[in-house]
Amino acid sequence: MTFLFFLSSKLYPEWAFAALKHVSKKDSDKVANVLLKITKESNAAKIGKYIGWIAPSDYSSVNVLMQRLQVGPYAN
Repeated sequence: MTFLFFLSSKLYPEWAFAALKHVSKKDSDKVANVLLKITKESNAAKIGKYIGWIAPSDYSSVNVLMQRLQVGPYAN
């Protein structure tokens, strides 16, 4: 992935979308399909000031960082 701006630290994925245990696979798939169809031209994206949704990223780098910093589930 290319990033158009200068940066001083590693980039990490953000804004994950997840389903809770009680939500059925069928319902979570419906929501995921709707989100993935949103484009930057969509009213939802314009109102929410975003450009769309993509398939989940690899969050292992976030997990490693949280372990190193001893935060979230790794606190204490």
